[in-house]
Amino acid sequence: GEEAHGAETGGSRKREREGEGHEKKGNEAAGGSKNTADSQPKAKELTSFVQILGADNGDCCPSVQIFTGAARLLFNAGDGLQRFCTQHQIRMTKLEHMFLTRVDADTVGGLLGMYLTLSETGVRRLIVHGPPGTSRFIQGGGAFCENRADSKLEAEELSDAPLLQPSFTVSHVIALPPPPAAPPPSETDEADPRGGKKRPVEGRGAGVSYLVRLPDEAGRLDAAKAAELGVPPGPL
Repeated sequence: GEEAHGAETGGSRKREREGEGHEKKGNEAAGGSKNTADSQPKAKELTSFVQILGADNGDCCPSVQIFTGAARLLFNAGDGLQRFCTQHQIRMTKLEHMFLTRVDADTVGGLLGMYLTLSETGVRRLIVHGPPGTSRFIQGGGAFCENRADSKLEAEELSDAPLLQPSFTVSHVIALPPPPAAPPPSETDEADPRGGKKRPVEGRGAGVSYLVRLPDEAGRLDAAKAAELGVPPGPL
């Protein structure tokens, strides 16, 4: 009698363990399905954003790049920018427009070298927009960038009309005015150590700020949030 009772008790315990095992597997399967659903992206990926390239710390002059779905806009290309992009694996294969806030070494020191690299990666045309002096700089660098039959480096000095493109609009504001054409000698001349003569002191030129506007993007309706706020379904 005791042996029969022990066998019956052992069988009950075995069936309980098997039942718990099946229930646990079922919960894991249900949990796996739920986790898979939760892992799906819930928000649309960004199609436009701004990236700061470097900082004014001596290694690289600061630049800004704007990414859109169809274009790349680069603002300034100082010395060290190409090395910075290589170190951080930043690609500029879609770059077509570059904007200069002024024309000096901090903004154009790396421009020609970057153009040569871009021309080898498939960029067929790079337009450099900037204040007066931009065209002269690009013309002066023509000999350095020669023998590029499949790529063009062009300059467009700023005008009153904004730059209109399907994926962006760029207008500008003169932040720092250029130096006067004929400044008083007493304020802008300095002695020439070679002969005591006077020579003009060159200014840094005009400083420009840019206003970039991208096309409006349609938003997405959060149905759960709308229901929580009491918004009825269907047209309003």
